[in-house]
Amino acid sequence: MTKEKRLLQKELPRLNYLWIGSPKMKSSYEGAVLASDVENVIEMAKNCNNPVCYYCLDEYKDFYENLFEEQGVDITVVSVDAYLEEMSLHEDEEFRQYAEQMLAMKHELLNPPRDRIIDRVSFKDAFSLLLLATQGNYTLDTNVKIIDGIEDKVTFDAYDAFKIPYVNLRHSINPDCWMMYASPQALEEPKKMLDYYLSNWDKVQEKIRGNERDIDHIYKYHWHITTLMIGSVYEGLCGDDRRIDPNKYDKDWEFSFVRLDSLRPKNSERLSVEKHYANSHKPWHECLKNIENDFTVIQSENATYKKYKIRNELIETFRGMLEKEKEKALRGSVPDMHTIKLLDNVLKKIIFVDQHARILREVSSDYKSKNKKKQKYANEIFKCINEMYLACDESLFFKRVIEQSSLEDIIGGIKGILEEACAYHHDRHSFFKEGVSRFENCKALLQELTLKEDPENIDEYSYSQ
Repeated sequence: MTKEKRLLQKELPRLNYLWIGSPKMKSSYEGAVLASDVENVIEMAKNCNNPVCYYCLDEYKDFYENLFEEQGVDITVVSVDAYLEEMSLHEDEEFRQYAEQMLAMKHELLNPPRDRIIDRVSFKDAFSLLLLATQGNYTLDTNVKIIDGIEDKVTFDAYDAFKIPYVNLRHSINPDCWMMYASPQALEEPKKMLDYYLSNWDKVQEKIRGNERDIDHIYKYHWHITTLMIGSVYEGLCGDDRRIDPNKYDKDWEFSFVRLDSLRPKNSERLSVEKHYANSHKPWHECLKNIENDFTVIQSENATYKKYKIRNELIETFRGMLEKEKEKALRGSVPDMHTIKLLDNVLKKIIFVDQHARILREVSSDYKSKNKKKQKYANEIFKCINEMYLACDESLFFKRVIEQSSLEDIIGGIKGILEEACAYHHDRHSFFKEGVSRFENCKALLQELTLKEDPENIDEYSYSQ
């Protein structure tokens, strides 16, 4: 770096990029295809006058330092973990409290049963507020890039007040948090934002804790955690009024959609950046991934249940529906939530029947016995298993999930058969007794597994001003 550039960078605000998660590239070597976690960052460092920092998790710091060195760019890599640990020793008690809360948040969000994309994005959002509240400058998502075709090096200016991009849709101003700026000399507003976020964070987490795989809770949580971020900005800029003074918006930070997934500034001469929305953290992606993982487990058990033709047909129909919804998501189309819930509901019923079919196979292990009474019990039990799969199959072809009573009646029939078997054998056969005890609570379990078809109305990612 030349002496002139070093002097220039001292006078210009820093661009702080944030990436929470593992590298998207499998290796770092010269000539490798750059992924979305670094591609725009490297391009920015090559074509702007401002100093660029890259915040990542400590375990990946060396990887990114080597990668940026190989790419020949001057980017300072900062460990999020080290930054928070250092802040926990700060002489200012307020800073120490921030660090303590952020470390607790990091532990919950980035470890099982969490560590989903939305959790990494949420921690990234919170950490961006921390940077703005404690040092100011710019924070940017890694999918913020310099507009194609800009030949001269760009400069990001310093401002006296907080800045945030926004779009004006139907005379409604909608701010977003993919790039923000705070003056190091005016940290009061970002501190209010951070305080509001941290004070409400735990309350939002209660909506998902213990329900990480439930579709209704996933959708509600996504909405609330996204609203919390925007709500924190409103809190800092306008307090309880929830109506930001239009004068607080800078016309140079007004953006408009050039595609459904991209924004550009209306005045590209002052702010030469473009935002691309990957939307990989949206709730439908998470739900489809969960369903796909469960389906993988089910398919591995196909050999065990090959004799049940209705199950094989059900699996094939389900696979077709799942692939269709995945294709929608890849095309950027929002999959229908009702269909996602239907898929999940049917999958849970298949899992439910599989689990109890396995129990029944164990219970009826002597179904090949020459004892006609035993054969009768075994045949009736396997007939009930087919009926259970059939009930699941019927639920696929109706938009409204099949009434619980049909499965409950089948469960009751199985329990009756097992009780009769126990009486016939004078309670001497433990496998029949075990079957009765296991099916005692089937009805309650079924009610727990069966989800309502119609979710509560959720206004996707809107914020009521």
